[in-house]
Amino acid sequence: MTTPFHENLAKAKRTAYHLEQRDGWALDSAKYRASFEAFMAVHAPDADADGEFWSGWTSTVREAVARGVEFRRLRIVSEPLSDYILWEHAITAANVAAGERVRWLSRSKCVDLTRGAR
Repeated sequence: MTTPFHENLAKAKRTAYHLEQRDGWALDSAKYRASFEAFMAVHAPDADADGEFWSGWTSTVREAVARGVEFRRLRIVSEPLSDYILWEHAITAANVAAGERVRWLSRSKCVDLTRGAR
């Protein structure tokens, strides 16, 4: 399935940035809900970058990285961490294996960049 996101990523030549600022997302697909629920039950993440759960995403990232695109992701999170963020952290190994550079930043460490702006 090709989406506008995938079309834009296919055009990327140098860098792709992904900024995440939410402490949770709706798990509106059975695939995501099942992975999350399994993690919560046994704390065994589905982090196999070549597995079925990741098949579409990791191949997209790998194709971009192979073209020389640097793929960066920043996750800004609240503390204490939500169950969703704990799950996301546990499965991030697949993002990294695909070629993403993933960084985490505590929301308390963020500076209000608008302070003093007119």
